[in-house]
Amino acid sequence: MTERSGGLRIAAANMAARAKGIHPGLSAAEAGALAPALKLVHADADGERRDLLALASWCQRYTPWVGLDETAIDGGAGLWLDITGCAHLMGGEASLADHLHQRLQRFGLTARLGLADTPAAAWAVARFGETPIGRVPENVGRQWFDALPTAALRLPAESVATLHRLGLRRIGDVRALPRAPLAARFGAVVGLRLEQLWGESGESIAPLRPAASHRFRRAFAEPIGRSEDIAAALTGLVATLCRRLDYERRGARRLDATLFRVDGTLVRHAVGTARPSRDPGHLARLLAQDLDRLDPGFGIEAIVLEAVEVEALDSRQGVLEGAPTKADDEARARLADRLTARLGSGCLRRFAPAPAQRPEEAVAFAPPLGPDAAPPSWPETAPRPIRLLARPEPVSVDAPAKADEPPKAFRWRGARHPVARGEGPERIADPWWRGARPGSPEAYRDYFRIEDEAGRRFWLFRDGQARWYLHGLFA
Repeated sequence: MTERSGGLRIAAANMAARAKGIHPGLSAAEAGALAPALKLVHADADGERRDLLALASWCQRYTPWVGLDETAIDGGAGLWLDITGCAHLMGGEASLADHLHQRLQRFGLTARLGLADTPAAAWAVARFGETPIGRVPENVGRQWFDALPTAALRLPAESVATLHRLGLRRIGDVRALPRAPLAARFGAVVGLRLEQLWGESGESIAPLRPAASHRFRRAFAEPIGRSEDIAAALTGLVATLCRRLDYERRGARRLDATLFRVDGTLVRHAVGTARPSRDPGHLARLLAQDLDRLDPGFGIEAIVLEAVEVEALDSRQGVLEGAPTKADDEARARLADRLTARLGSGCLRRFAPAPAQRPEEAVAFAPPLGPDAAPPSWPETAPRPIRLLARPEPVSVDAPAKADEPPKAFRWRGARHPVARGEGPERIADPWWRGARPGSPEAYRDYFRIEDEAGRRFWLFRDGQARWYLHGLFA
């Protein structure tokens, strides 16, 4: 039950309660009068949504196009499954629906399914059909839907109640009326729902996950649990994927393997590559790593492999012995892939230039392999130290004679460094969007390249308040 305007009301009822006349929307007092032994439980909307999302993820074993149907007109949400192009994997639409219904029953769920050419028709026959698995025959006329109640049009509850007061309780009653009076009384929603029911107006389903263009599935007659068997199944799926990629002259950058357990749960296993690849042996080895850590539960009944990121990859022509090749680059890429698969996605990183004014922000982490081109705003004239401190460290200096000269000496970490020579200043100012007023002391730094009497080279700066800091060390 849930609390609505007017007190506690029934949010959902099981079959036994419905048999006693209890239905969603009924007040708790009326429900208690119909069944004195009725057990009422407060609805957990957040928990129900989590369970629905988990069930939607499991249903992706049948089709990648799974979306939430939160049109809780009759007290319960549901799922959309677009099985276009997928039904043949289960022996046809009827076989797929039977298999899905049986599995849901084994999970202890009471479900109703609808099969139709349009989402609106499937919704109507699933919730208001005569059987748990309803199916709309192909190429039926509009009169086929006439016997269904007006609630099957997914209209707001107020509109359905108004139609009932007018004596319009079936879709056939509404269909017989002219559209103009309906639009004047209810707006365009009634006409739109009728057109969607008959397929005259399109209706899209938003999937929970973007459907991958390269998706391959394998189901098992008996559940498997050994890591060797899972690796063998993944190797076969990878081989099929690579044949498709080779035909399309593409390579995979990321693979997602979803293992569906027999208890209705699933586990995902993802790997990435530093460069596009369609080498079945290499990709299979990446997927085989860490399989021992995956918990198969009571067994794996199906595996789905998806290439969620693919890029163009032309075939490479072989070269004569001794000619320059890219074998070293390929070896480095495969090593990076293996280390990343074993140690985690963040284990390998490299520094890459970033378009920023402040030196500590002008370098960012990047994938281990990739283009080395610097952004247009990267400084090219002024030398930069090979080592930059994590944060500038304050130093004390012997003040120079002039403001634009380097200090005569400075003390850092307890050691005094007499200055032999220096270059600068190089002024680096903050951009205007940081909020500092142009020309204010906090808006700029004056950097000097310093060499002490021992030949060590440092990068110091003076801020607008005449405070000195050490920011980097040259080689």
